[in-house]
Amino acid sequence: MLDGYDGDTAVSHGTVRLDELAIQRRWLTLAKEIARYAKSVDRKPYQLMWAYFNIYRVRPLIKTTPPLRYLQQKGKGVMRRTWPKRPPTASALTLDDILNPQFVERNDLEGRRQTYKNIRGKRPNVEKEHHLYQLNWGVMQYILEVLDKSAAAFGIELRYPFWDRRLIEFCLSLPADQKLQNGWTRFILRNSMSGVLPKAVQWRGGKSNLGHAFRHGFLDYESQTIEHALGDEQGRLSQFIDVRKLRESFLTFKSGIVPTDEELMLIWKTTTLALWLENADF
Repeated sequence: MLDGYDGDTAVSHGTVRLDELAIQRRWLTLAKEIARYAKSVDRKPYQLMWAYFNIYRVRPLIKTTPPLRYLQQKGKGVMRRTWPKRPPTASALTLDDILNPQFVERNDLEGRRQTYKNIRGKRPNVEKEHHLYQLNWGVMQYILEVLDKSAAAFGIELRYPFWDRRLIEFCLSLPADQKLQNGWTRFILRNSMSGVLPKAVQWRGGKSNLGHAFRHGFLDYESQTIEHALGDEQGRLSQFIDVRKLRESFLTFKSGIVPTDEELMLIWKTTTLALWLENADF
């Protein structure tokens, strides 16, 4: 079976071209690209423009100008003292809410997160370098391994046309304006589909949400499996998470409250972990 993983990375969205334009101080070209790009992804263009101008012009200027740095620190202090406090609101359940504190401490999860943030924070701001960085990101290889094992369980062999070495090398060789142009990401792929795809598909900004079918199938048809997985609040699963909190959350969904995508993923991942622990006799 031919699989489309991972066409986005093979071709590259090309959004780091915006960083290149900001570094080169080509502000007019950047503004034009952002205006069109913001429209295609339903964002406010002035917010995106300010973000790039702030990162590549304002912050460097503040760092090298002591008076401006002093005023910035003063301004932050005033904002902290005068900014109105937001009333606490009920928020959806998150991973941090259910993780067992002992598990977090034992595995130094906070330290691991910080290491990950530092690595991700050093991503290249040149499109070609960033493209190569994404292709070599460990998650890519990990997902390929997961897909192969999942398919093999059903007697299926997968092939990945987008990971053809010749195609990857060709896409890496492309100039940045062939990846992001007139605000359209993956421009060369879109352009090549003229006369092949309907224009509504060829030039759409986002993608369809496939989560509705998953939500329906998982909550309606796997309810007993979920209840079984979350049934033992003191069992093996409890060494990793607070099962009680997640079970309470699941019961509210059964009463008709719609879960957020993050909450649904937490239940799915936890159920998968519980079944694995059970079958592995861990």
